Amino acid sequence: MLLHIAILIAVVIVALLIFHLRHQRLLKQRAYLMREALQNRDFSFHLPTNGLFSGERALQQTLNELGELIKQQADRAEVESWHRMTRILTHEIMNAAAPIASISQSLTKRRDDFNNQTSYDAIVTINDTAAELIRFVQKYREILKENKIQTVGQPKATTAIAPLVNAIAPLFPQVSINTFLEPENINMNIDADLLRHVIVNIIKNAAEAKATIIKISALENNNHITLKISNNGEQIPATIAADIFTPFFTTKQTGTGIGLSLCRQIIVNSGGTIRLLDKSEHNFTTTFEVKI
Repeated sequence: MLLHIAILIAVVIVALLIFHLRHQRLLKQRAYLMREALQNRDFSFHLPTNGLFSGERALQQTLNELGELIKQQADRAEVESWHRMTRILTHEIMNAAAPIASISQSLTKRRDDFNNQTSYDAIVTINDTAAELIRFVQKYREILKENKIQTVGQPKATTAIAPLVNAIAPLFPQVSINTFLEPENINMNIDADLLRHVIVNIIKNAAEAKATIIKISALENNNHITLKISNNGEQIPATIAADIFTPFFTTKQTGTGIGLSLCRQIIVNSGGTIRLLDKSEHNFTTTFEVKI
């Protein structure tokens, strides 16, 4: 009898030891994954909480939320830095381009003063380039003015997603826009005009990338809304994916590089995050994710 009890105790001790070792290995793996994510500046990690004790589960959930907060702060600091830099750059560009445009334009009116056509054509080219640069800066300033970005800390408006998407769909008859909302009357805490600008810009880029199907899904989880906009157009190359939100970055001949950078400013200053997912949704080539 005593032998049986001793064997049972030994089995229990071995089982507890094995469980302990496996559990410690699980915790070490989670710590490794979080460290790797932070080193790669991926603050949006969401490690599962299953297989943990209640206290560990609460700690993991807190760490997941902390990662989101860090990403929001990092994005906000980066956006503010870009905004200050672009404001300075546009001011300096206008200061430099305005006199060039003015002088070259006056010279183009004095064609008889030039000895040959080549010299005259060069002045015309200089004038056209300076005028185009001024138009670009003016357009950028107008866009920023028209889409006045909500300041963090101000009361947020509430926007119903379904009617907004229904109003946007007729603008793009060449693509099929499908919505998957949970719940169907889901709302986002963001100004309607600003959210409209973001969605329109992303769909417009998708249409230009020859997309025929757009999927817009929204899900409410832990008091946060995750909005995903997917398309089946030409895939964004991995070599430029990290730069698409950078102001003035564009791969289009007629592009300005303003659209997505402004979308990012809007979302970040509305207290959310926006990113291009490394792995798009099933049957789609590109997925943008907005969280607020």
